[in-house]
Amino acid sequence: MNRLRKEIKEGKFHQLYLLYGPEDYLRNQYKNLLRDALLPPDSPGAGMNLHYFREKEATQGALIDLAETMPFFGERRLIILEDTDLFKGGQEELTDYLASPAPTACFMFVEKNVDRRTKLYKVLNAKGLTAEFKTPDEGTLIRWCIKLAADRGLSFGEGALELLFDYAGRDMNRLKNELEKLAAFCLDRERIEASDIRELCVKNPEDTIFKMMDSIAEKD
Repeated sequence: MNRLRKEIKEGKFHQLYLLYGPEDYLRNQYKNLLRDALLPPDSPGAGMNLHYFREKEATQGALIDLAETMPFFGERRLIILEDTDLFKGGQEELTDYLASPAPTACFMFVEKNVDRRTKLYKVLNAKGLTAEFKTPDEGTLIRWCIKLAADRGLSFGEGALELLFDYAGRDMNRLKNELEKLAAFCLDRERIEASDIRELCVKNPEDTIFKMMDSIAEKD
């Protein structure tokens, strides 16, 4: 992530990017930051030079033809592919093309899971920039939650932050959504209390499922 932050800050870009890993919040955050850095929304022709595909919406040949098309009144044409099956192997035509794409084409792949053994991954890793997004450690998540609350003029009362993690787990999207609800609920106060979390937040369904499985195993 450090290399990616540096490129976004300095404006010196690769043509190929792969953002992947299990942490949805960070992956989506950097996808949007990189997209707006590569193709600012107010730049000439931005709307016509941005192309977004999910799953199997485009063939390899169509993607190559698009990359070979000169950008409209702009520096680059940005092609974003998200949640595809491209990293399961067998994408020889596109993989070979990405080894030397048109100089005005930029590809961004956004995936939860990738197979690093595929030729496509190896080309992107060698020719572009790959960034893996894992769930941060507990200390980082605690600091992040404290900052999110502070940005909204709030702090955590005794035991509140620990209880929030108990309810929401370690998923950053879920933590942020619960904090947004709590901020609205505590609009006239400066502290989030444990009682607020018990009243407003919903238990992580995965935690409930695990407890149910334990109960079944114990014939409870």
